[in-house]
Amino acid sequence: MDPMQPWLAGLLGGLLASVAFTFITLPALKGNSLPLLVVARAYRSESPGIWLLVGSSVLHYLYGGVAGLVFAIVAVDVFEWTTFLWVWGIALGALLLLLAAITWIPLSGGFSRVRALTRRQRNAYAANAISAHLIFGYIVGLVTEDFGF
Repeated sequence: MDPMQPWLAGLLGGLLASVAFTFITLPALKGNSLPLLVVARAYRSESPGIWLLVGSSVLHYLYGGVAGLVFAIVAVDVFEWTTFLWVWGIALGALLLLLAAITWIPLSGGFSRVRALTRRQRNAYAANAISAHLIFGYIVGLVTEDFGF
């Protein structure tokens, strides 16, 4: 099979990683993804309808795909890294977790929701968020490296 362009491999990696991320986080979030909470808050709706659910899902996968695409462009085209991209992908996952903590979570009112949880629930939520983001990055790096060259 001929190799893909790195940006396309990164986009594919971001989309595939978003699927994995969804399966990891849905049990902990009980269906309340951060994009869904942000969209619902923007429309001032505590109970979002199907269109808000669809819109937030599209936003979630768009965000993941773009993150993978940007990762591939920066890692491969700018820094010319072609091996061990999974390591840099894990770093990407950590960066995305940090960015979520300063953007998505405050926008969604997520901190007040997390504070309302018991200590055990907060610890499980944190472990889930950390592992999901690191696995997301790992998959992006792995797919970008495997299909991009």
